[in-house]
Amino acid sequence: MNMKTRFTRYTFGIGKKRILAANSETIGTIKDVTPCHWLKINTKPARRDMWDGAVYPHMVHFQYEIDGNLFTGKRYWPWRLNTPAQGQLIKVFFDPKAPTRWYVQPK
Repeated sequence: MNMKTRFTRYTFGIGKKRILAANSETIGTIKDVTPCHWLKINTKPARRDMWDGAVYPHMVHFQYEIDGNLFTGKRYWPWRLNTPAQGQLIKVFFDPKAPTRWYVQPK
C-alpha cells in the first residue's frame, strides 16, 4: 500500500465497514490535538478581518493497547464537532487480524 492510500484510509476512516464488522473494540487515549491551519473554514459571509469567523478542523493523535502492544493512530476531526482534549479516552475499533487497522468515530 503506498503512502497516499495509507494516509487516506487511516486518517479519514475509509474501510470502516470491515473493521466495525469484526466487532472488536478497545479504549484509546488522546495524545495530541493539532489544528489544521492549512484548512481554514470561514463561517461568516462578511468578515472584518481574515480571522473573523475562521475555524479549523483538527488532527487527533491517539494511542491504544491490544494484548500488551501499543499502537498509535491519527484521525481528521471535523470543525463542526467538539474536539476531544488531550488525555481524553475514546473508543477505538480495530481489526483483530491486523490490529494496526483501526476506526475512530468522531462525536
